[in-house]
This record gives sequence, C-alpha cells and structure tokens, in this order.
Amino acid sequence: MPRLHQIQFRHVPQEDRILLRIKTTDRSEFRFWLTRRYVKLLWPVVVKMLESDQRVRLQPTPEAKSAVLSFQHEKAISNSDFSTQYHEDAAELPLGESPVVLAKIQLKKADPSSDLLCMHPESGKGIELAMNETLLHSFSKLLTDAIKVSEWDIEPKLPRHPGDNTPVPERVN
Repeated sequence: MPRLHQIQFRHVPQEDRILLRIKTTDRSEFRFWLTRRYVKLLWPVVVKMLESDQRVRLQPTPEAKSAVLSFQHEKAISNSDFSTQYHEDAAELPLGESPVVLAKIQLKKADPSSDLLCMHPESGKGIELAMNETLLHSFSKLLTDAIKVSEWDIEPKLPRHPGDNTPVPERVN
C-alpha cells in the first residue's frame, strides 16, 4: 500500500486559494484547493489534534500544556525535512488533473497513536490522512506558512493560554 511521501501547500494568488498537493510513494498525486473559509474550519481541527496528545493533556496547568506543546512542535519541526523540493514527477492523478475544492472535515481515531484527518469535497472523493505526531506538526507548519503568504488575515498560532509567557518557536527555512 502506498504511503505518504511529500506534502506541499502553496498559495495561488490568481485563485486566492491554497493548493494542497499530496504525493505518495507510488508517485500518485492528490490535488486540493483550500479556500479561506475552509482554512478557517481546518485550523481549529489541527489545533484540537495537537492538543489531544496525551503528554499535553496530562499536564496539570494550561501553562504546562502550552510549554509541552511548544516543545513537541519544535522537536518535530527540527526533525522534519523542509529543504527538499517538492517532486513534480506525478505518475498518476487519481482525482484528476484539476484540484478538488475541499468542503468537509472530519476527525477520526486511526489507532491509539494517530488521528485520521478526513478532508472531502461537497461530493466525490477526498483524502484521509493518518496523522502521527511528526506529520501533524509538519502539516501545521506548512499550513501556517501558506496562510501567512496568502495575506488572509488569519492568525494560525499554536494554542497559548492566559499567563503563558513561553515563546512559540518560529522557524524560517
């Protein structure tokens, strides 16, 4: 069964949308449009997934939860490869050449260590991604970077709690 190989989020100014491209190890590529409305729905789901990590949930105070989440994010980001260019060598486009406009989001439990992020259009096929910790943090960073480029006035930040002065790590690649 093919596995996830690469993810790319790229703002396309002419469309005023974010293009999400997902490539698998068998070189199949899935293309999706994320509208501003969809991103505003997606980001809270991503945050919920980040906060659902057991090591975050078990912390006794909001400040401790935020600190653990920030630490996990920095660790996952530092272990991810953001320097390799997205490979333009798709062998197959299972959903077609034109990107599919996403409209629905659902969160399911894949197994005890990962969530399943289900993203689908109004009708037709979408994609379901098993998100382990590293992939989730990488996905959130790539999405955050694309949102910043879009200039949509959306502030995608890691959750912080009142009284939390822990700096949220930012990396520029």
